[in-house]
Amino acid sequence: MDGRVEDIVDCTHTELREISTPMKELLFKACSRRTFLGSGLFSVAALASRRCLAEKISHIYPPSWVSDAHEVLRNIRPVSFSPLVITLVHRNDDAQVRIQDMIDILASQGGGTLRLSAGLWRVRGPLRLHSNIHLQIPRGVVLEFTGDRDAYLPLVKTRWEGTDLYGYSPCIYAADCSNVAITGQGAIRFDCAGDMVRWRDEQTEAQATLRQMGDSGVPLAKRIFGSGSFLRPSFIQFINCSRVLVEGLSIGPTIFWGLHMLYSEHITIRNAKFESHTVNTDGIDIDSSKLVHIDGCHFRTGDDCIAIKSGRDLDGRTVAKPSEDVVIRNCFVERSGSNALAIGSEMSGGVRRVYLIQCRIKEAAGIITIKSNLDRGGVVEDVFVWDVQADRCGTGIKITNSYHGYRGGAHPPSFRDITIETIAIREAKRAIDLADVLQGRVARVLLQDIVIDKAYEPSRISDSDGYILRRVTFN
Repeated sequence: MDGRVEDIVDCTHTELREISTPMKELLFKACSRRTFLGSGLFSVAALASRRCLAEKISHIYPPSWVSDAHEVLRNIRPVSFSPLVITLVHRNDDAQVRIQDMIDILASQGGGTLRLSAGLWRVRGPLRLHSNIHLQIPRGVVLEFTGDRDAYLPLVKTRWEGTDLYGYSPCIYAADCSNVAITGQGAIRFDCAGDMVRWRDEQTEAQATLRQMGDSGVPLAKRIFGSGSFLRPSFIQFINCSRVLVEGLSIGPTIFWGLHMLYSEHITIRNAKFESHTVNTDGIDIDSSKLVHIDGCHFRTGDDCIAIKSGRDLDGRTVAKPSEDVVIRNCFVERSGSNALAIGSEMSGGVRRVYLIQCRIKEAAGIITIKSNLDRGGVVEDVFVWDVQADRCGTGIKITNSYHGYRGGAHPPSFRDITIETIAIREAKRAIDLADVLQGRVARVLLQDIVIDKAYEPSRISDSDGYILRRVTFN
């Protein structure tokens, strides 16, 4: 890894002003590195002159693949609702029945908007959305779900960490719907004083049973995980849905994955805030879904902020539904106990065409992680990352197929055609970790225009021929 700068062309101060502030900071950091100064291409005086920056350095302007991300956005179909709006007045009672009854009535009339009035709405049990329903949660509304397990019966079809089953209902559940939305400036949360927060400590046996069922090809109809199984449900889940909007909400704390998009398409998640504090409480999980736009979201999560998944091991390979055409833009990570962006570890159905553009991370255990293991199979391909800034992290960029949970190791995954460029990290325990991947399972992984101010441990790179590093600078 060296500090050479290629394709140097002069530019004016006018052109400098056209560049975003994050890019200016990255350029000035890059230009101040000793390797660059020693090359003679830059000097302190040159930075002050009118002809100081390189117009054709790849990280000044968006790379060509950004146009492919824009094409994905153009293909996402938006929601559209009836002008009928009903406002439900707050009362100090269990609101589950009243809200659900009104959702059902609206659906029977062809759909419309159900708006909740200001107040704390205590809901004992799940809410189920239908096609053409817009649930509006304005500022001043708190929709709080309580933790009685039996209230989240009957069982529903779902997927738990990559394996399909019948399990407890998510708090908000939409199945086989089209044109459905949850919006507003209010909050949706789980009452973490309730019983369900202890499920993780009680689910070990059920977890192992489900894994074995998935590996053995047990029919879905026999994968029944109800009373006594203790598998925590996702908080909000859309399954087999099309044209979905989630906008503006504050979501969390949760008991498991916050917003789970499963087998769905034409999805927009915009300007939402995700907050959770314990393990397995991802912010957003895109699971065997496609045509997804995540924009302007804020994360403070105990686990991954955004995870792209597609099923686990044999079950995921049998279903064979990839996650694809996912665009993530303008997001802010305040804190993550795991990764800002994770692909995997359940990715057996494949992941392709993922675009992460212009995001900012304050603190995270990892910035960009592609994680799998030798049981998964599947392919991760056509992943593109551009213009990401991070203050502090454990590992900046990591690709591995030695993630925990081996059950035989006979199906190694493949990673190919991955481009990660224009990354600025102020402080990392380890900048890059590309060591734990079998030889021959990586092809055309490009890391370029990456600056890490401080890295405390050496980066690890395997002897694979699949990696290309250009203009990567440490310390």
